[in-house]
Amino acid sequence: MTILKVGGAEIEVDEAKALVAEYVSKSGGWAYPAYDAYEGSGGTTVGDADLLAPLLLNVRNLSLDAYYAMQALLPEINSQLSELAGMTLLEADDETLSKLADLLALHETRQIPGVLLTTFSKVLHRMAPELIPLYDDHIRRCYMELGQPVIPTAKKGTRNWTEFTILWLRAVQADLRVHHDEWRELAGLAEHPTITPLRALDMIGWRLGRPGGMDGQAVSDTEV
Repeated sequence: MTILKVGGAEIEVDEAKALVAEYVSKSGGWAYPAYDAYEGSGGTTVGDADLLAPLLLNVRNLSLDAYYAMQALLPEINSQLSELAGMTLLEADDETLSKLADLLALHETRQIPGVLLTTFSKVLHRMAPELIPLYDDHIRRCYMELGQPVIPTAKKGTRNWTEFTILWLRAVQADLRVHHDEWRELAGLAEHPTITPLRALDMIGWRLGRPGGMDGQAVSDTEV
């Protein structure tokens, strides 16, 4: 019996297949295919339309101030994103992970109002779906609260978002590497449009990390 891990949360692979199959069935009101098929700006760089993609993953607090702030940073966002072109999280070395953490932490270092890692990762994942994982409070719970947590807690003010993000990226990379064939198989359950193992991992982590477990509250829109 193969057990997949998302941080400290565990699930048997056949159960994971059932969950992903349900998510991509288009019959449960899930974010697939809305988010994954969203055309956005239609390129590999972030454009104005791509800034709205988080709405399709139930981010409810995307304000005009946040939109305009991210729009003003598009040249810097795309400059850093271009340095990561062709990279995958599976094969990323320490230098690549450091660059990716710096990119994902722009919400903090450039002080984008109302935007933290949840919203920012949902903007960027679509631009590099093999490299940039998705984050929200359910995923945080998988890595910091459930089972044997793989990311230690830290007192407020003692760890910034860049430091947290590099820990999280390394943890997701480890999960992806241990059972990459299984994550790839799970991703293959989605056909129109296709998804990556990172998106499949997010689908499972989102279910495992819900308050009350897989049958708990359905929607998380909390920035953490």
